[in-house]
Amino acid sequence: VVARKKAAEEEQAKKEAAKNKDLEAILKAEEEAKKQLADLKSKASAASKALEKAIKKEEDAKKELQEIESGKKTDTQPASAETEVSEENEVADDGSSIAEKKKAIPAEAVYLGKYLGVKPAGAQIVNVLQSFNLDKKRSRNLVILGQHGFGLTMVGEDFAKYYFDAGVVKASAKAKVKAQVINKGKLAGAIPKLKGGCLIVENAGLLTKDRFKEMVDMCTKDDNNIKVILTGEKLALSKMLADNMSIAKSFNNRVYFDQISEENMVEIGREYLAEKGYKTEKGIDGAIKNILLGMESGNIDRLITALDEAMARADQRDANAKKVMKEDIK
Repeated sequence: VVARKKAAEEEQAKKEAAKNKDLEAILKAEEEAKKQLADLKSKASAASKALEKAIKKEEDAKKELQEIESGKKTDTQPASAETEVSEENEVADDGSSIAEKKKAIPAEAVYLGKYLGVKPAGAQIVNVLQSFNLDKKRSRNLVILGQHGFGLTMVGEDFAKYYFDAGVVKASAKAKVKAQVINKGKLAGAIPKLKGGCLIVENAGLLTKDRFKEMVDMCTKDDNNIKVILTGEKLALSKMLADNMSIAKSFNNRVYFDQISEENMVEIGREYLAEKGYKTEKGIDGAIKNILLGMESGNIDRLITALDEAMARADQRDANAKKVMKEDIK
């Protein structure tokens, strides 16, 4: 009897121990679930705030456009003090915030790093890329705006490279076409070759309403999935989009290069050479400034072309050195 009683007590003790162990496991799992939920809530809150900020900037830009269109604000009128302070805080004079911006963009956006010091374009590039990451359904069509004479096609090409590397588009194919060519109805032949790639439109402010609609329809038809990047003069391009709001609703990603400075251009030049893996001779900034004197202010296309030629001269002199000298920049 004693033995049976002892065995029963031991069995009961084992059951209690097992029960306690199961309870501990349940409590531990519950605690882990609470921790994960809190972490997800924190990340969701941060993502929501970032998206709200991006949306607010977009709404501010639309409001500014409406004021320009109604005549309440001229195209050359400076931004509000609040906007100027915000942008100044985002791009510090010592360049530290530019380094922070590089950390804030995806690794695939390496080609866009050279533009991050430009105000307000640098901050807008970061906001656009973060918005893409937060909202997978957001349109990837893009509008890049500058002043008259600005060459911004290269910026569009760099975005197209990012789109392919990041998997936004399925093909690396990209085509550059002037609005005047599209207006003549000569786009249809290029579309099949661009299937799954990017279309970069120059002087897009000149697009007629019918051709703009036709272009958008072609790029979205069936499974073409072509991303469109519009570049052009700020006022003309903004007006074209405002006049075609029902068609332009998928072009809500804007990057403004209209305030680019000479120092920005020099920085873009230095960064571009570094991006290509070239070292530079001391005093290269002066050589870049010299070639800027012979081109329109803010013409990134001509600057990049000149530096491509400089790298070719450097390679002719010593292909292994990969070093650009002042004499190479002409």
